[in-house]
Amino acid sequence: DMYAKCGELLKAQQLLGELPNRDIVSWNTLITAYAECGQGHEALECFERMQSEGLSPNEVTLICILKACSSAGDIDVGKRIHDEIARRGLLEKDVVLGTALVDMYAEFGMLAKARQVHDELYEHSVISWNALISGYAHHNFTDKSYGMLQSDEKARLVPDTATLVSILKCGIHIEHLKIGEAIHTEVMKLRLLDKDVMLGTTLLDMYGKCSLMEKTQKVFDESPLQNVASWN
Repeated sequence: DMYAKCGELLKAQQLLGELPNRDIVSWNTLITAYAECGQGHEALECFERMQSEGLSPNEVTLICILKACSSAGDIDVGKRIHDEIARRGLLEKDVVLGTALVDMYAEFGMLAKARQVHDELYEHSVISWNALISGYAHHNFTDKSYGMLQSDEKARLVPDTATLVSILKCGIHIEHLKIGEAIHTEVMKLRLLDKDVMLGTTLLDMYGKCSLMEKTQKVFDESPLQNVASWN
């Protein structure tokens, strides 16, 4: 774990190979490190080696491998993990694992599948909604992402800054200006502009792309968190 956190992943893997008894915790440590560093192929290789030693993945392993599938571009392994999750009935028990599955399908642009998995979760949270909303926004389905935000509010889950930024950053141009303005209203209602510089900067960028310089200047003047990014 120490070597992994210092970015010495080859050293960490070498040390793992020297351990007389490798358990699920030691494998998870290395798999997590590779997944979080975006080295999906290496994480998947470790996953295969772990299984060849007769160890079954636990929930932590599965969450990390789903993330690794996204960075490695390997949807086939992701689907196999989904089958494993379904076989164990984990979607009805672990909302974090379910959210990781939603996020993986969204990353691959399989938004209908992501929505299906999301709807099957026994409990919804801001994090699970964010995974789906961000997926729609990332693939430029701005109308659908905002529609999900409204569903989010109907479910009495207050959107956080990640929700709002994900919609504003993707696909908000002049044709979606009303959506951007509605989110701006939500930001002001929740008094988020005072707390999150990313929201203010993203609003500036949105109005700038729409060539609405008066509104751009107004957002800039309203934000107490003026930094280099907002000046740019």
